[in-house]
Amino acid sequence: MPTELRNAHYFVEAPVPPASNPAPVVGVLLQPTYGNLAPFGSQLLQANMVKFLESGGSRVVPIPLDAPEDVLDGLLRSVNGVAFMGGATNIIVEPDSPYFAQATRIFNYTLQANDAGDYFPLLGICLGHQLLLLMAGHDQHLMDNITFDSEDLSLPLDFAADAADARFVHAIPEQLRQPLQFEPLTDNQHHNGVTPDAFSRNRHLPSFFRVISTNLDRKGQPFVSTVEAFNYPIWGVQWHPERPLFEWSDEVNRSLEAIQVGQFVSSFFIEETKRSPHRFPSQSAELAALVYQDPITYTYALTNGSYAQMYFYPPYHQMQRFQ
Repeated sequence: MPTELRNAHYFVEAPVPPASNPAPVVGVLLQPTYGNLAPFGSQLLQANMVKFLESGGSRVVPIPLDAPEDVLDGLLRSVNGVAFMGGATNIIVEPDSPYFAQATRIFNYTLQANDAGDYFPLLGICLGHQLLLLMAGHDQHLMDNITFDSEDLSLPLDFAADAADARFVHAIPEQLRQPLQFEPLTDNQHHNGVTPDAFSRNRHLPSFFRVISTNLDRKGQPFVSTVEAFNYPIWGVQWHPERPLFEWSDEVNRSLEAIQVGQFVSSFFIEETKRSPHRFPSQSAELAALVYQDPITYTYALTNGSYAQMYFYPPYHQMQRFQ
């Protein structure tokens, strides 16, 4: 039986800056291409992530996985937050890949910026959620020796007993609280993940992240499904809030409530990015960085219906926007 959420009046919110930036920009870390997508470029951006962030009221900038550190630092000082999207990159087999290294730089920047009073939010979805747990846990073997049967699986959230203490939960609209607990509204597409036992045994994770929810896969194996950092504006969801809005495989729950949950997550995160004071050094630099200039490719058949559209990019040194 799912744990009932406590009433919101139990919640005491820590002070955060006002959401005073009306035009936030979110950076999304690109991923390496794979298989039959490789001929289109060396790195990719799923269009569902762009649409998801734009639907919450932001613009999007691609962050190359091979950008030099000085270029990355300049981008991070310009955008108002970063999102790690889901995807097929195998961070278990390739923990020392350029993708993992770039994600680690972004994660470390997020911690350092917030420690210095520079509010900078970070969101991880599916693979991005796993990245956050591996990095915060200082353990690249956190997901070893377990595989989940949770692809094409829609689930309600089994909230933790203290979930109502999380800012994320406090912000959930009242009309979605019961549906999220009792209806299969969250889209899961993962084989990897972190068990609650592995989470609790890790030396770092229990003091860094609050577990908001867990779930069971088809075989009854538990996994951590939603987290919020105690002292940083960092959130991870093992599920896909963007897919009910923008993907069209038959297995996706596109009910009104599932779509509203996705809209809530987008709006919640973008409201957090509005608290960041970052700006690009000039309007021309901002316009040159935005995803609007990039061509989009129809990839539904190429990905067996997993992704309707994608953006593809060459290696960093061949990207016109950085020349």
